[in-house]
Amino acid sequence: MGILSDLFKGRERRGHPSNPGDWLLGLSGGIKTYAGNSVTEENSLKSTAVFSCVRVLAESVAMLPLHLYRRTDGGKARATDHSLYRILHRQPNPEMTSFIFRETLMGHLVGWGNCYAQIIYGGNGQVTELWPLRPDKMSIERVEGELVYEYITSSGQPRILLRSEVFHVAGLGFDGIQGYSPIAKAREAIGLSLATEEFGSRFFGNGARPGAVLEHPGQLGKPAHENLRASWKEKHQGLSQAHNIAILEEGMKLHEIGIPPEDAQFLETRKFQVNEIARLYRVPPHMIGDLEKASFSNIEQQSIDFVVNTLTPWLVRWEQGYDTRLLANGDEDNFFAEHLIEGLLRGDIAARYSAYAVGRQWGWLSANEIRRLENMNPIDKGGDIYLVPMNMTPSDQLTAPLPVLPGQEDDTLDIEGRVIRQLPEGRAGFPKNRDQLRKRYKPLFLDAAQRFVTREVLAIKRQAGKDLTRNLQAFKAWMEEFYKDLPKHIRKNFMPVLISYIDAIQEEANGEIGLEPEMTPELKQFAGEYLDRYSQRHIDSSIGQLQALIRDTDIEELRETIEQKADEWGEKRPARISMNETARSGNATAALIFFGAGYKLIWRNSGTENCPYCDSMEGKVISKGQYFVKGNTDLQPDGTDAPMKIFNSIRHAPLHGG
Repeated sequence: MGILSDLFKGRERRGHPSNPGDWLLGLSGGIKTYAGNSVTEENSLKSTAVFSCVRVLAESVAMLPLHLYRRTDGGKARATDHSLYRILHRQPNPEMTSFIFRETLMGHLVGWGNCYAQIIYGGNGQVTELWPLRPDKMSIERVEGELVYEYITSSGQPRILLRSEVFHVAGLGFDGIQGYSPIAKAREAIGLSLATEEFGSRFFGNGARPGAVLEHPGQLGKPAHENLRASWKEKHQGLSQAHNIAILEEGMKLHEIGIPPEDAQFLETRKFQVNEIARLYRVPPHMIGDLEKASFSNIEQQSIDFVVNTLTPWLVRWEQGYDTRLLANGDEDNFFAEHLIEGLLRGDIAARYSAYAVGRQWGWLSANEIRRLENMNPIDKGGDIYLVPMNMTPSDQLTAPLPVLPGQEDDTLDIEGRVIRQLPEGRAGFPKNRDQLRKRYKPLFLDAAQRFVTREVLAIKRQAGKDLTRNLQAFKAWMEEFYKDLPKHIRKNFMPVLISYIDAIQEEANGEIGLEPEMTPELKQFAGEYLDRYSQRHIDSSIGQLQALIRDTDIEELRETIEQKADEWGEKRPARISMNETARSGNATAALIFFGAGYKLIWRNSGTENCPYCDSMEGKVISKGQYFVKGNTDLQPDGTDAPMKIFNSIRHAPLHGG
């Protein structure tokens, strides 16, 4: 051993009776428990509870996919080109798969509290193989500040390994280097489990009968005594001879000995020890076959709890061991090992699909990512595209300038208030900013409108097909109930985007007149009231159009006519709602702020081509409490052929629908 052997001169030797190693304790039968039996890490596996816990933990860790990842800018990618990837993921040595290797070492870890593997390096300094080492043959010493490992080989000779030659994962320990043996710490509990198993075996080996005494009236010599015992065992011991009839000779009598109460409770003792050992390893009892207190309703949650609270700490130990022991030469900064535990956390199919739907809807899962989680092949077209909710938009994009495309101009109106006060210098661009906001929010309003208009269209067509061929009155009654319920769906879809839009508009409008932006309670109340008014306008329009069709259409053609009208709504109405309500709600918000600050409003048309009715409004000025056009009046400017009926008072644009 050269230099290393010199380092170990004078060191206390392993295997001395005053300091026995695990291997020597095993040869001597181990340490006896109060139950009277000896318990070692190896013979403890005779306890079905211990064996089951070790097996569950070892197989659970080994079955998890293990990958080596390369750190990327803000993410990670599998490092399949790294030599360690094959060793961890597929085959650590020519004789073992990754599963067998990790299962073996995990069994060592939960049995002895430590697991070891010898690291074999290639000529380039990279790890090429990993070979398991028996933990009961390993000891660790610190020599001149460095850890060295002494391993007793199969020939009984010690071999010294440097720290860089040993892959070591330790469990809970007292010095941060070696872990406690769970078997040694729970020796008494395991000893009692083994003792109850032995008691049961012996009990049934005696025919499931308690002990008995044969009484002979005379005095038996030693040979006769032994012959009688042997004859009795031959005829009555064992389950196969449990019910043989005993023939007593020479006046002998049989006296049965009752079972002491504590022995009669050995089944309950065995059950308790199963839970005791499960507690030691933090394994749910149902996973080792004890279903006494389990139910199908809680097993899923217990299994998830097992992953989170039992497996995860072990997995962290393994992953940090891979990173610190197997990565070197700067690789530890760029690479890391990680288990995939998502499969163990999968709930039932309904819970999984519900979670996928949330991730897909909110844009952090693509269709192909979901398919990979479900072990399905990817789809070629659109599978890697992420959805973006239309009612959410990055705040930094709300006021970013948009290019004006050909044909994008419309006759939507804007408001500028500058009569009583002059706008602060440098703020003339704010009305344009509000116009940009309107354009940015139009797709969001469109999405919201499509949701409830689609609901309305489908409901009308479904009910028309059901009632209009048989019962017109039933359809009218359904209309009344349906439109009582529709406002809550309009509010559900419109309120989030409306609140966001009003908040953005108030920020621009307040900035336009030099005030501090604030989304006041009054503005929130205004949003609710505005939405109530819009809902009523929408419903009045729908009911009015349907009633006109019912009044003016023959009953034989009514179903087809109403279905055509519903299809027309579905095709055109959301776009009109988006255009009108972005203008109407934005201008109403600005008007509310300007009036509150003491400004008057002046009507300004935007766009290059406006109708004569809108042109007639250009330059009109109103103060708070006034209207550009009062309700229930006819507006007929010069150049028009007929008056426009104004039903509601107009305080802000638009004058009419687009």
